[in-house]
Order: sequence, then C-alpha cells, then structure tokens
Amino acid sequence: MGGKNGVLVLDDAGPRKAAQVVAAGAFRLTGQACTATSRVYVTPGVREAFLAALTDEAAAYSAGDGLDARSCMGAVVSGQQFAQNQAAVPCAVERGATLLAGASILDEMHDGGTDRPLFFPAAVLTEQGKSALDFFTWGKTVYTGV
Repeated sequence: MGGKNGVLVLDDAGPRKAAQVVAAGAFRLTGQACTATSRVYVTPGVREAFLAALTDEAAAYSAGDGLDARSCMGAVVSGQQFAQNQAAVPCAVERGATLLAGASILDEMHDGGTDRPLFFPAAVLTEQGKSALDFFTWGKTVYTGV
C-alpha cells in the first residue's frame, strides 16, 4: 500500500505558504506515511519563488532524536527502509534530477548500522521537462522525506 499524493501550486499561490504546506505534507512523520506528499506540480509564474521557499523549509526540517525539541523528523523505521531512502536520491540525480536541498545527505548519512537510530534528512529534488523523477512520481512508493 502506498500513495503518490500530489500538490498543485498555481501562479496565484503565496510561495511561502505553499512551501510550508508542501513541507509539512512531505517531511512530517519523516515522509513515512501513505499520505505523504511525494510530488508537486508548479506553474511557471511562481516556480522559482516556490522552489526557493521550499528549499528553505526543507533546511529547517532537521532530522534527529524525536525527544529533542530541535528535531522535526525522527528516525527511519528500519535499516531496509533506510537503505532504500539512501539509494533513491542518487538514483534520481543520475537520471537528471537536480538536488536543491539535502545535498549533505549524499556524504553525511549514517552508515545504516542497526545499533543506533537511522536519520534521513529532508531533501528536495526537481526536474523540468524530463523523466528523471519517474521513479518517485509513478514507479515506486518511497517512504522518505524527499
């Protein structure tokens, strides 16, 4: 079971508010819910402002201990899920997507050992007129904050 919940951001949207709503839908519960936002369609008139705002929002969603008030995203549910998350971003980038936020995840993620919680930070991927994100939008449900 899974979802491919989408959001449409139109030219008359307030980019900051739209980014807050999208970030909450994508990153809360560490993206590990069937109802998590996994794709966003943005009209050209607001695209750049929205992407800048969403990139800022993603940076504010820190991953860490759920008991720490500074953390917005808790641990990934399992080592298997963490490995899937870890592979998903580079896969999309290799297919032509651009990583706008969460760039540090490619180098700084935990090693996936089972003796400690596994944290995966929020990430924002974008593409325009390509099929690089087919993996995320139609091919497979990825339970992560991407």
